[in-house]
Amino acid sequence: MENQDVDIKIDKDKLKVLSSEVKGKVSDYEIVTPSIFNSLFFKTAKDMEINLDDEEIVSSEVIDEKIETFEKLKEASYKNSELLEKNTSNAIDAIKRNDTDALQEVLEETQK
Repeated sequence: MENQDVDIKIDKDKLKVLSSEVKGKVSDYEIVTPSIFNSLFFKTAKDMEINLDDEEIVSSEVIDEKIETFEKLKEASYKNSELLEKNTSNAIDAIKRNDTDALQEVLEETQK
């Protein structure tokens, strides 16, 4: 089945409300197994009159969005760590040379 952008029968806002409802119900249980969670989820959806025929597509989209977010975070973290390493090295060199101009450049770079 081809992944369609949010032209899906399940409204994501309704799905968020459903998820919150289920989380509240799950908290009443001391032990929650996957089958208990599944049962609560689908019963609550039925009670709220939410059709879950396209649930697999929505699940796939949610996972894809999370993966994309994590990839962006990973990329940003990598770039920031490279910049930090470069600026730290430049600052150490500037301090060793007692070069206040170079140190000022590092300071300006880190404040961007």
